[in-house]
Amino acid sequence: MQVHPVRMLDRRTDMKSTYQELFQRLPRAEAPEALYQSVLTSVDKIRIRAMRIKFALFSFLGLGAGISLVPLTSSAVTQAIESGFVDYASLALSDSAVILSYWKEFSITLIESLPILGITMILLALFTLLESVRHATKNSRAVFTHHFA
Repeated sequence: MQVHPVRMLDRRTDMKSTYQELFQRLPRAEAPEALYQSVLTSVDKIRIRAMRIKFALFSFLGLGAGISLVPLTSSAVTQAIESGFVDYASLALSDSAVILSYWKEFSITLIESLPILGITMILLALFTLLESVRHATKNSRAVFTHHFA
């Protein structure tokens, strides 16, 4: 026996409303207060533990990024000196008349001698440091305020 598709949809909606009425008539079961408090306490402990782990992780990541800034800066300065960027920059500050007359060639030469890799690494380390500090301070509340036995 085949049922018409429209009639089949009517049965589903009728069944859905019947179940809704049935479940609305059932008495509501409340959990015991001790169980409720126990679940909330364990959820809070897990949340605090996760915040402490995140704090430690972001603290070490920020420390590593901060420490890496020293050799990265030294390397970028060395690259700038070796590529001649410092010489071109000092020429721009000392002889501006020549720079104004040949500004296109000078700007291309200055851009070519720029230590882009060193600058990119410094900016990446700075971004990592700042984001780590932001996340560590967000999660520091768990380390310094909550104490469980």
